[in-house]
Amino acid sequence: MVYRARLRHREPLECSSGMTNPRIACLSDPTIRTLSTPLSPLPGESLRGFVARSCSANWLPNSWGLLRHLGLRNRNVVNISESPHIDLPALASATGAQESEVRSRFYPELALSHGEFFGVPLSRQRIDYRRRRFAPGKLASDAWHLAVWELRDLPFCLASWEMLQDTCPCPFEEPTQQRWTRTLTRVDECDRCGEPLARLTSHVIPHAEREGLGLLRDMLAPALGEVRDLSALPTQIRAVCIGRILETIIQLSQIARGHLISGLPPEFAYGVTRLRAGCIALRDWPNGFHSEWIDPSATESAVGARKHAYLALGTKADTSLVELKLQLKEKRERRRRGLSAAGKPGDSTSSRRATRTKEQKENRRLREAATRASNAEAKALLPIGLRPASELARLDPDTLLAAREAGLLTHRERQHGKRTLPAFDRHEVLILAEGWKNRISASSLAFEFGISLFGVEQLAAMGALPPDAPHLQNEGPHFTRASVDKLIGKLVELARESIDEGITLADALRHTHLRPKSWGPAISRLLGDEIPFALGQTKPFRMDRLIINRNDTEKLGTLTFERSDFPEKVFCETMVQRDVCECFNLLEKDGQHLLFLSHSGKMPRLYDRHAVEAFRSKALHTYEIARLTDSQPRKVTRRLTEAQAVPLSWKFYDRKFISEIFAI
Repeated sequence: MVYRARLRHREPLECSSGMTNPRIACLSDPTIRTLSTPLSPLPGESLRGFVARSCSANWLPNSWGLLRHLGLRNRNVVNISESPHIDLPALASATGAQESEVRSRFYPELALSHGEFFGVPLSRQRIDYRRRRFAPGKLASDAWHLAVWELRDLPFCLASWEMLQDTCPCPFEEPTQQRWTRTLTRVDECDRCGEPLARLTSHVIPHAEREGLGLLRDMLAPALGEVRDLSALPTQIRAVCIGRILETIIQLSQIARGHLISGLPPEFAYGVTRLRAGCIALRDWPNGFHSEWIDPSATESAVGARKHAYLALGTKADTSLVELKLQLKEKRERRRRGLSAAGKPGDSTSSRRATRTKEQKENRRLREAATRASNAEAKALLPIGLRPASELARLDPDTLLAAREAGLLTHRERQHGKRTLPAFDRHEVLILAEGWKNRISASSLAFEFGISLFGVEQLAAMGALPPDAPHLQNEGPHFTRASVDKLIGKLVELARESIDEGITLADALRHTHLRPKSWGPAISRLLGDEIPFALGQTKPFRMDRLIINRNDTEKLGTLTFERSDFPEKVFCETMVQRDVCECFNLLEKDGQHLLFLSHSGKMPRLYDRHAVEAFRSKALHTYEIARLTDSQPRKVTRRLTEAQAVPLSWKFYDRKFISEIFAI
């Protein structure tokens, strides 16, 4: 069901210069249209979180329904806090908020792909605008999204000291990463299953391990709605740009040695301890750069560059982060043009360059090109690390590691100092990425074929449709488009031009099966040319609309499929509402009456397979009773009323009781 937000009209207001969208403002008769439930930002709330909360309160299923009228360019990239195309006055009017509240949560653009985060200049790359990270304990008390959760380099919440998470263990093929596009659920709920995120386990940093980390909260206090406090910093660098200090802390954490913390998972503990080392070094400036906290595997160049930036805080205090990077960029450009101090016009180096002949320059260019090609070939043969492999394949690191454990990638390792890290073959990663990107899941194929997910799993288990796409062991079958087209082509080749006294395959199975339909055995009979069939008049191809002769429906009645016959195969433990309706021989519109069954989520609503099949084995619907008794549904209902039959739920009755009344 699609919900649309109701809009109410305010009195005509003066159009702003940036308000150009006709859905928001009219030049001839400017009228700002406001969502029916106006809201105001809460303390510390991010602009993305506020817009998501407004969309959810007004039953907008996705943020694109609102933001496409306010300047957002891409429906899947909700960069409303950074994009210069967003009409902030129109956004404030549409949500009912004060324009000053909206602007204070916007990150204005600076030079060199930098932005300003509540007065702190930092790189755009340090702001995560795709993932919706959260702290479960904080959401339990304050159900809104904090702006500091968008800082990619902060692994914990500055307000509650909890480790930030970004996934919900939904009962789907893999955990659901929270994003900003779906807004039918609230920001404190999973955007797919709808369950509260506060139910997840919280991992809190122990009090003894928080030393130095409070410096981050003091510097970023305006993002929490508080006053910035720099008293923890040495007096010599309190006037330094906050962006430079934060950048230095992050850079120091990259060379710091991490260690375990009791009570915290290792993936959280290492990040926290490295960040704490950087904070303590800044707190003790200029004497906090010690070899004791530096990772032995860090290279000399990395340590030297960070020590230089650390000590430079006292010599260039008046220079902002962006100005400093502009100076470095100009210096690199001067060197590239040969105008640095070592290469001024007139020295020996410039003279040699000027005296080279055209042939010498061409030979040098060819030598350099050959060297680059040779280096590229040698580099392509070397294994790459987890992060480069993830960027190359455009897959998250956890997926690559799982594929490596499942045997989809060769098990390689590499040494980084004293640590042994996973490594990957570049060619294998590219092949896996191509197959992973183009694979078709069983649920997608079920929708395409017009049959149930269980039906596609049957086809895969019986070998009629081989699951030849890369997939993990617990994911269930996935398919390539080539194998799908091959199956369709074979059915098209075997199909007759027409069938007398035809009935669709879906209706034939509905008449013969009072349980999950045996799509796999039925399609196998068609592929074996045991039952004549026609394609019907449907385009594109759909299996549920294949036509067979009515006299052949009896051949389908004896077909069964038992999961126990295929113990090595993986079958989905949940059913979507459409498949449950098929199991009960109901129309999809009747799915609203099945909520008494155990289920979870909203879009889609998932039902427990075992609960569905258990109830199916003991219950009959009135329409099915009418079909089995060759009677009218009204007569069946009247007879059940006379027998004082009590339904198990809605129009479902106990099979044993029904057999006594109707002798079936």
